[in-house]
Order: sequence, then structure tokens, then C-alpha cells
Amino acid sequence: MVIVYFFVIAFTETRAYALFQTPDFLNLSESMVQLIMCRNLEIPEVRKFEAMLAWTKNKVISSKYTYTSQSIILVDILLSG
Repeated sequence: MVIVYFFVIAFTETRAYALFQTPDFLNLSESMVQLIMCRNLEIPEVRKFEAMLAWTKNKVISSKYTYTSQSIILVDILLSG
């Protein structure tokens, strides 16, 4: 099992940008996204930031929490970018 884990991580490091473009990336858990982002990805930092922003927007939009006025402002800021 450990060998499979390392294979998947190595695969991701060289194909991170392609992964970030898939709809499935937006549905990954926070811990999985953190695990991917902390790796030595072969992409510019700005691409990592854009992927995290897209992932965060998706989580905020699909959140089942009650929106407060502060969270509505945050959603507006995220969606305007």
C-alpha cells in the first residue's frame, strides 16, 4: 500500500497542473489537497494558488453551513476574482 501511495504522489508531482484542471480536484478533501500542495510540484507557485482558490470557492459554494453576512461578503470577493 505504501508503494502505491508514493507512486501516486510522484505521478501527481509531474502532472499537477493537469490534475488541477479536472472537476474531481475540486471535490478532494482538505487533507488530500494539503498533501498535494506541500509536495515539490513542477508548476509555478501562482498555479498552485489558483488551484487552491478554485478549490476554496467550490467548498464555500457547496457548503451546507448557514451563511452569515461575513461569509456572503467572502463569497462575493471569491467569485468576483
